[in-house]
Amino acid sequence: MPGLAAKPIIDILVLLDRLPLSREEIEAAVSRGYEYRGEQGIGGREYFSRRDAPAAHIHAFHRDHPEGRLMLAFRDYLGAHAEAAREYEALKRRLAVEYAGNRPGYTDAKEPFVRQMLRLDAEAKRR
Repeated sequence: MPGLAAKPIIDILVLLDRLPLSREEIEAAVSRGYEYRGEQGIGGREYFSRRDAPAAHIHAFHRDHPEGRLMLAFRDYLGAHAEAAREYEALKRRLAVEYAGNRPGYTDAKEPFVRQMLRLDAEAKRR
């Protein structure tokens, strides 16, 4: 999200017509410096990470997977609501200090805010 403070990691969401990925597709990503990490706690996801600059995470889902759709909805909501984006940035800055060295704790602590924004987005779409 342009203008939003973030860790220096590029998050890439890929929605595909077919999953799981083939061995050849996984090996192609690995040959480009990505580590294949499987579902990494989210069923139906193919996850890759790269630590070398620029560091990146690839989250691949089937195009109909609800988690992939939620990631897009959250991105779009923040893009359309500057105040929510600023709140999210402030939350991430606070949690980065509070959970320094505890990535799972940091991620879990952001979850209530993310879910609240997704609820607001769903309510707005129902109107």
